[in-house]
Amino acid sequence: MNPCSTTALLKTVGKRILRVPFCRLPEGSLKFKMRAVMAKYLRGIPNEFLVNPGDTVVLVGTHRIDTVMLWSCLVGGRGKVLVIEAVPDYVENIRRNLQHHLNWPLNNVTYVVKGVDSAKGRKSIQIGERADYNKLANQEIDDGLSDEDYVREVEIDIDTIDNILLENGIRRVDHLHMTISGMEVEALKGMPQTLKMAGIRMVIRSLHKKNEEPLYVQVTKMLEEAGFATVLARSSAKFAGRDIFGSKV
Repeated sequence: MNPCSTTALLKTVGKRILRVPFCRLPEGSLKFKMRAVMAKYLRGIPNEFLVNPGDTVVLVGTHRIDTVMLWSCLVGGRGKVLVIEAVPDYVENIRRNLQHHLNWPLNNVTYVVKGVDSAKGRKSIQIGERADYNKLANQEIDDGLSDEDYVREVEIDIDTIDNILLENGIRRVDHLHMTISGMEVEALKGMPQTLKMAGIRMVIRSLHKKNEEPLYVQVTKMLEEAGFATVLARSSAKFAGRDIFGSKV
C-alpha cells in the first residue's frame, strides 16, 4: 500500500476511534474549548468532532460527493443533512451518484438548489474551472481572480437561509457549515432567526477581502453580536482569510 494512503487511513481510523468518547460529552463550554484547541492547532476542526449522531446539519455551498457522504455518515440514520448548493449541475451529480451509482444506504440527505443571500430573488453565478472559484456575478470581493478564471455564467434562484430552513420544515440546526466565496456577510444578514437558535454551532470559511479588509473580521463581529463564542482557525499563507468556528455555548 502507498505510504501516503496508509497514513491517511490511520488518521481516519484514529479520528473515528477518538470521536466515540468525544460525542458522549454533553454540548457546552468544555466541548467548545476542546474544539477551539483543534481549530488553533490543527488548522481547523475535523468534521468528525463537529457533530454528534442524530444531529441536524446544514451544508451551505457543498459540491463534493465524498463530503456529503461523510456528513451523512457522521449524523447517522437519526440525523439530517440539508445540502444548499447554488449550481444545479453539482447537486444533480451528488444526488445521482449517491442514489443510483453508490447505493448510499442512508436516506438522510435533502437537497436545495439555491444560492444564499440577504433576500430572495434571482442572480447570476460565475462558474470557474475549479468549484472553489465560483461566485455570484458582480460581487465586489478581492479574490485575485479575473474573468479568464470563469468558464460560464448561469442564472440561479437565491434565498435566505431562514426561508430555506422554514420551507424544509427544519426548526432546529445543530451545526451549519458555510463555504460560499465571499457571500458570508450577506448570508448572515438573511438568517436572523437561525442565529437565535439555542446551541447552534457554525464553521464559516471566509477567505476573501472586501475594500481591503478581510471579510472574516466582519463575520466574526456579526457572530459575536448574535451571542456566539468564536475562535479563528490558524491562518494559511495562501489566503487572506480564516475559518471561523462559532458556538452558542
